[in-house]
Amino acid sequence: MNIFSNNKVLYRNQCNQGSVNLENINLIDLNEHPKIEIKEFSANSSQKYFESSQNNQRRDHNYFIIKPLFQQQIKIDQSSQSFIDLDQESDQKIFQELFEQYQMETIQLDNQLDNYSYDYLLLFNHSQFYYKSNSFSYYQLSKNIIQLIGKLYDLQLDLNNNPSFLIQQGKFVIFLENKKFNLIGFGVEYCGKSKIKKYEGEFENGKYKQNELNKIIFQGSQSAPIRKIFIYDVQNGNLINKDHQNQNKQYEEKQIENWVKYNQQISTEDVKILKQNGRLTSSIIDSYVFYLNLQSENEYFTKVRDKSRKIYKLLLLTTALTTNFGENYTFQKAKDLFEEELLQFQEINYEIKKIYQQVGFPINKYNNHWYFILFDLNINKCLIFDSLINPNSFYNYDKYLIQTLQQLLKIQLLEIQLSQYSGQQIDNYSCGYHVCQFMKYCQKVQFQVNKKYSYVRTKIVKHLEKIIAKNDTEVKSQKQV
Repeated sequence: MNIFSNNKVLYRNQCNQGSVNLENINLIDLNEHPKIEIKEFSANSSQKYFESSQNNQRRDHNYFIIKPLFQQQIKIDQSSQSFIDLDQESDQKIFQELFEQYQMETIQLDNQLDNYSYDYLLLFNHSQFYYKSNSFSYYQLSKNIIQLIGKLYDLQLDLNNNPSFLIQQGKFVIFLENKKFNLIGFGVEYCGKSKIKKYEGEFENGKYKQNELNKIIFQGSQSAPIRKIFIYDVQNGNLINKDHQNQNKQYEEKQIENWVKYNQQISTEDVKILKQNGRLTSSIIDSYVFYLNLQSENEYFTKVRDKSRKIYKLLLLTTALTTNFGENYTFQKAKDLFEEELLQFQEINYEIKKIYQQVGFPINKYNNHWYFILFDLNINKCLIFDSLINPNSFYNYDKYLIQTLQQLLKIQLLEIQLSQYSGQQIDNYSCGYHVCQFMKYCQKVQFQVNKKYSYVRTKIVKHLEKIIAKNDTEVKSQKQV
């Protein structure tokens, strides 16, 4: 299927359903008739139009052409030289099929269109784009380039899979083939993942157009460079703070080596923990959470799968979220942290179940034990995995935490259950490893319903070592320096 649009549009007075002969269709040349005056378009002239060298490339396809007077679309079938009118529902189905060709998914939202909301959400690998369907127009359809008004939450990854966020709002030219979104005209760009505006004004090809005044303000707001301070003895001219500098150098050499991977600061101490069967740190677990989320996105959007089978999508949230709640926290504090973490869902009022059917939380209990909470948003069920607790025994869970997360996820819980895979820990340190294994199992079950759970400590340790290992490219670059 290909799509095109140019300055000529087809129009017919009577908009009946079904195919009709092109004899009664009018051809409107928008360049010659900006007020949309009508020219007659006969069957003979239509044949010449389609057979001309200018339009020869379009002969083997069906085309969709905007009809401006009614803001509807017409489907042209060249083989029979006929067309049918399509209603809005059919239009959206066509758009969905088009997006699916490029491994993108559309979700219809309940929002009523106004100046601040969007009625559709476009999902693709790691990113979201909220848009107004009535702003849909074609830009260069021979290359599948479209134009939409919306808000983009784009996530890009570096070599160590650390994210950088781009949030922009306005009118976008969208290159479907490479999933590139270029903001054009008046728009807004935000500072990283925040609600703070970085730029507001005219954009060109996705970049903010700085005028001379903006450049002066921007340059004036930059901090002065940091300079080293040297202190000399006025009598002999010796450097007084030389020893202090040497002490700093020795301290730096003794410092633990750190690097950032999967959005977490990892150190040689973390590597040592895995090698010596130590208790897992939040850095290791949260880097694994980020890794599993990326794996889910990649598999959902890039792998060939049976579309007739519903995928119950899983979102894992880092331990940092619930840890930052602190002790004796209020619901408002938890809500603020939750909405800050999931800012990309503010357009759907943080109703995560519009996109995900499962949400999981690894929990750090009293800073000495890890367990895991999984919410099934479809059946309003909460599953608790605790490697220390036998599934048949009484479990004294954190009721206030469960209730808080339940409210944040906007669900009514009917059942709280202990996982059948709980209670397999036989030592005093491996709870974190069990949680990582269970999260991996939950991630795999999305796509392999018959996946069996099994815990083998050596396998999960090897897997985690590979995930947090320092990137070879980074090591080589440091050696060169």
